[in-house]
Amino acid sequence: MKLSRYEQETIVNYNAGEKTATLYTRDKAVMRKLDTLVADFPDTYKLTGQDEVSKTYSFPKSYVCYRKPRAFSTEQRERARQLIERILFQHCAEIFSDTVKDYDGRIDRISHDRQHTRDEGTA
Repeated sequence: MKLSRYEQETIVNYNAGEKTATLYTRDKAVMRKLDTLVADFPDTYKLTGQDEVSKTYSFPKSYVCYRKPRAFSTEQRERARQLIERILFQHCAEIFSDTVKDYDGRIDRISHDRQHTRDEGTA
């Protein structure tokens, strides 16, 4: 059964009187993550119910966590941008061997067709 994005919900439920939390989900990505946890840590994570569109899990409520947003300085942001740019370039360089980029950020493109034309013209 195909669910809309709105219907792919996840609900975490716990209370002060119990030590376990219950997670109900209709989101396939959440199911995959929790299925992996159930397989890897069967004493901690348990699949307690399922039907054709949803699954219910239980685990210690101490595993439910809240985090404050991470604050990035301007320098951290710039370093991350440069790192991502370098990683993306290396990936693209493997795919497009006719593109060479130096670390100053300049891009030199050598077209295989132009190189071929030049080679044929000198022969």
